This record gives sequence, C-alpha cells and structure tokens, in this order.
Amino acid sequence: MPMKHAAWSLAHWSASFLARTPVMIRSARQCVPRCAISLKTEVTTSAYLIFVVHSAHDKALLQKYRDEAIPVVKSQGVKFFAGPVISAALENGPVDSSVVLEFPTVEDAQAWYKSPEYAPLKAMRQAAATSTTFIVESWPEGL
Repeated sequence: MPMKHAAWSLAHWSASFLARTPVMIRSARQCVPRCAISLKTEVTTSAYLIFVVHSAHDKALLQKYRDEAIPVVKSQGVKFFAGPVISAALENGPVDSSVVLEFPTVEDAQAWYKSPEYAPLKAMRQAAATSTTFIVESWPEGL
C-alpha cells in the first residue's frame, strides 16, 4: 500500500509541476533560442583608433612623431593592432602609412586621443602630414 501512495504522490507532483511550468521550458526546441538570448548578459566589443597618413609634407617631422608616439602608446597600455606598413592601397590613391590601435571601448579610444599626453604629438602629426583619423567599434562576438 505505501508503494501505491508513493507512486501517486510522484505522479501528482509531476502533473502539478508540469501544469505550472511554462511551455518553453518543457519544449527544448522552443527553449534553446529564448534561453540563449536571455543568458547573454553583456556584449563586449573593442574599439580601434585608425590613423591613415595620405601624404607626408615633412618626412623628418613625421618620423619624429612616430619615434615619440610609440613610447606614449606603449606606456598607456594601448595595443598596436596593425601597421604602419601598407600592404596594398585598394582605393583612392596612395597611402603613406596606417596604424591601428586597439582599445577596450570607444570611450577609452576617445579619451586617449584627447589626452594631454597625446596632444603635442597630434599637433606634430597634423603639421607633418595629411591624414585621416577615426574610431571603429568591432562587431559584437557571435555576429
């Protein structure tokens, strides 16, 4: 007799649990996409500060800029991602050089670019060459 009662309790509990459980949890096919989205709590991306030197007006000053900028970049924990040698300029004419610096966030890249440590170097680069500077944020992982 106790066995019958135990089996009934388990069956009753299971039926009661399933009745209270949302359909998406009971159906693995429906649950997987919804659960995957809800479990991802934070999307992380990097930011890349890109310098493209189109033409150098003063090659000696540009070299001085490079010599002085490298220690400033390294001292602030910024990662050199690519450059300065151009493998191939595919559009809009020749490019003298290009450098890509990696930062944890767009805000970090902007703060470094506007920092007092980089300000005199920025002026030196702008006097030495025609260049374009911009920030690109990476795609979130999984896209």
